[in-house]
Amino acid sequence: MLNRLTVSALLKAVIFATSFCLVVGFSLNAWDAWGRLQAASRIAQIADASANMFKAMHNLRTDRSTTNRLLNGDAPMDADIEKYLRNIRDTEMPAMNNALGLLGGIEFAQQATLVPEFDRLLKTLTALQKEFWEAMGKPKADRKPTLAKEYMETTAAMLATLDKLSGTLAAAVNHQDATIDQLLAIKQIAWLVRNTGGEASLIVSNALGAGKVAPETRVAFTKFNGGADAAWSALELTASGMQLPPAISSAMAATKTAYFEPQYLSLRERLLTQIASGEKAEMTANQWTPITVGRLSAAVGVAEPALDAAKDKLANLEAVYGHTDPKNEKNDTIGTLQASEIAADNLHRFNLTDRAPRYRVKDTDWGTMYTAYRPAGNGQVYHRFSHFIFPFITLPPDGTFADHIQAGLWVPMDDTHTMVFTFFWTERTAALRQLKDGSPIPGSVSPMEFLPNGSGWYDRWRLKANLDNDYQIDRAIQERGTYSGIQGLVAQDQAVTESMGEVVDRSREHLAPSDRMITMTRRRLLNAARELRDHGTAPPGVDRPEVFRRARAGAFLAPESQDWHEAYLENLERIIGPSWPRAAE
Repeated sequence: MLNRLTVSALLKAVIFATSFCLVVGFSLNAWDAWGRLQAASRIAQIADASANMFKAMHNLRTDRSTTNRLLNGDAPMDADIEKYLRNIRDTEMPAMNNALGLLGGIEFAQQATLVPEFDRLLKTLTALQKEFWEAMGKPKADRKPTLAKEYMETTAAMLATLDKLSGTLAAAVNHQDATIDQLLAIKQIAWLVRNTGGEASLIVSNALGAGKVAPETRVAFTKFNGGADAAWSALELTASGMQLPPAISSAMAATKTAYFEPQYLSLRERLLTQIASGEKAEMTANQWTPITVGRLSAAVGVAEPALDAAKDKLANLEAVYGHTDPKNEKNDTIGTLQASEIAADNLHRFNLTDRAPRYRVKDTDWGTMYTAYRPAGNGQVYHRFSHFIFPFITLPPDGTFADHIQAGLWVPMDDTHTMVFTFFWTERTAALRQLKDGSPIPGSVSPMEFLPNGSGWYDRWRLKANLDNDYQIDRAIQERGTYSGIQGLVAQDQAVTESMGEVVDRSREHLAPSDRMITMTRRRLLNAARELRDHGTAPPGVDRPEVFRRARAGAFLAPESQDWHEAYLENLERIIGPSWPRAAE
């Protein structure tokens, strides 16, 4: 008996130990995968922040020299220079606001000191820019005497802070992925090329404005030119031996031509020589600035595709670790549906061939946009574009890009109720709704049946499928087809939204890489609200409604070698829509 008990106990102990080891092993693997996902997501956030800071630094350098020259000059600002400067600031300020929003959610060395300093400088710069526009409407004698000095000091401090932040962020992800390291190094060196080339260009601008140049300034000019040469050599060395994406290779070739073209170098040298010898220069500072900034902008063309390539690399990692996006791709609807059940000529079947899309997200003049993209074979990529448009409009991706005209207007009634208006072109191409035998995809049909109207504030346009009846969930359909068991996309989305409660504590969220569109849109809305509250700046589209014409959602195929945004702009030129009758003249 004792032996049998002992053996039984031993067997149980072995089984328990084996089970424990398996559970621990699975848990460690899951924890490791989660850790890699979190690391990839963190690097992606850093890449986004770096891209915004690079864009800001590039434009801020031009902004400060132009602003200083205008404030210290006697001549009024002409229309071309005003437009030029406004375009620069319309780029740099949103980029800095976006970077600031991203940095608040990233842990890195010196975050506690650098981010508050960045925030302080951004507020100071915003106030100074407002003061600048007011000052330019006055004669020079009536302007604040110290305004130019304050602007130069603030922009210099901002550039130094952004440069330090950029370097600190790159160091924070160093040695986690060799390819990412190399791509971020290319970005950093591209800024070094832009910065040193910009200092040389600034010397020419200042000399043209002042009409003189000191001997030590010529020495500094030579030093900065040598620095740009050395930085370019370092950039080529970093990129050597690496299989560069075509966008980076072509950008590097364009930058080399722009920076080191003999005619440009000759013009720069000639202008300084003319001023040093007391001759009249062949152009003014305002004429020189657009020429040289156009050349210096080429370095942005190297940094941006390097960061894009880093994001693509991270997107692949996230697709492996994060696997899928349950929100935008409607996996709750398509459930167990297979591509073989869809007609071979249906463009949208690629939703089913790869359920782990990669994402690209971008701020736009009208709000935000994203594409979820997948390989489609034969060297092509399947893109699905969607947009958020100020103040509360969404363009869903569920259709064919060329004729997909559909918009949802989510109008707030109060803090807990929203009225939704949906507009669409009835002749648009049908989205993924039918099987190849012509029958509807289970769960995709939207019955849109409403309850009878009542007399209360919220007693109209209420769906029959609602929280009180579990959205008429069908367990049989849930078991054999869709994951939700709820009929129709609207009811499915409403079920997910309402089940979270009326007001959600967002601080408890665990956002995934596929949530970038959500986080970017939230930042854009918050920044617009603060700008309106603090500075009276109208939100996007209020004064320029024509920008909304550039927003179109839907799906299309594009060459995998083509930049995603270039593909969007190219397809935008081929869109169609209804022909509106013209009023009689």
